[in-house]
Amino acid sequence: MKTKIILGQLLIILLFGSCEYDFPETELPASKDLGEINTENVITAGDRFLAGAMDGALYSSGQQNSLAAVFALQLNKSSETTFIQPDIDAENGFNFYASTGSNLYGKWIYRFMSPGDENPVLKLTSGQNVQDYQGDKNFLNNLAVPMLSVAQLSISPLGSNPYIKRVFRNEDKNITEQIVEKSPTFVLCWFGMNDFLNFAMNGATNSDDLTSVEVFQNNFSTLINDIIQKTDSKILLGNLVSFEYLPYFYLKQYNFMRLSNQEKAAAQGRYYGYNQGVAAYNAGLPADQRRPFISFEDNGATLYPQPVVVEDNSLPDATYPNGVPLEKYRQLTEGEMALLSITDEMVNSGYGSIIPLPDKYYLTTEQIDLIKERYNFLIR
Repeated sequence: MKTKIILGQLLIILLFGSCEYDFPETELPASKDLGEINTENVITAGDRFLAGAMDGALYSSGQQNSLAAVFALQLNKSSETTFIQPDIDAENGFNFYASTGSNLYGKWIYRFMSPGDENPVLKLTSGQNVQDYQGDKNFLNNLAVPMLSVAQLSISPLGSNPYIKRVFRNEDKNITEQIVEKSPTFVLCWFGMNDFLNFAMNGATNSDDLTSVEVFQNNFSTLINDIIQKTDSKILLGNLVSFEYLPYFYLKQYNFMRLSNQEKAAAQGRYYGYNQGVAAYNAGLPADQRRPFISFEDNGATLYPQPVVVEDNSLPDATYPNGVPLEKYRQLTEGEMALLSITDEMVNSGYGSIIPLPDKYYLTTEQIDLIKERYNFLIR
């Protein structure tokens, strides 16, 4: 049995707004470098990026333009390739970030709310529950599942992810087993983003979102080794993209707020008593043990960029002079990340200035280093 693994890089650009990228000049491989590819049974296996999820949801238009579908279309230019996706048949889909309980939302869209608006507003569309796939799952080629992680490849029964049951037919066999049972002749495999990305997007607040090194290594190795040993398939493996290159983590800087003079005065007044409590606590302490003050820069000809005010439970316990516990507030510093989950509506309501943001809306330097360390392991 001959099986050859082809290592490739899949470049994924997630757009939250318009951006430009100058592609480096690269020498395209010649046909002889690619080897022979059997496209009789092409399988794509991965998460939402291969599935075609866009704008926070899996919906028909996004699925029709999925990375997997584009890949199959290119293969079809050199040899006839049958490629069947589990059609979602939904205009807006189910937003797996915003939907909660009975509150169903679909994809995000940008919309101008009135003719005079200078900028569009990000709005949620109405959503719908994930419906069962009506076709024959035995003939599916795109086995990519939104929100799927490497940690879930070995789980049996398959779990609560509603997209899994649309694709995999046997509840009692894990995903790796069912991929191998398809007897693929070529596999495009791109897993791993959900093993660290959700952890980063949630402000590193839920350790369950971060797959352990041991689980990732064992599950991914089992998948690849089983394909090698039990099928006659070639494999294209996609590289992971570091979270820090995604707009979700860099569009809002740690000091992205611009406060009017009136808003700044209100924020300064809000923390006047707090700063007095910090001053009393800091008295006599070494510099490295003092609590930070909340302060805002004066505006000049233009509004000055102000650091976001956040809650930080890692700050040392302290009290006001009257014995009341001192709140654990501070401002973000350079090198930390304010997340795109901080909406304009929240900022307009005072969050980040007079209302400190909870820890799920930012990443500290320590958390960033932890995610980078885990990411660096996953790509090795």
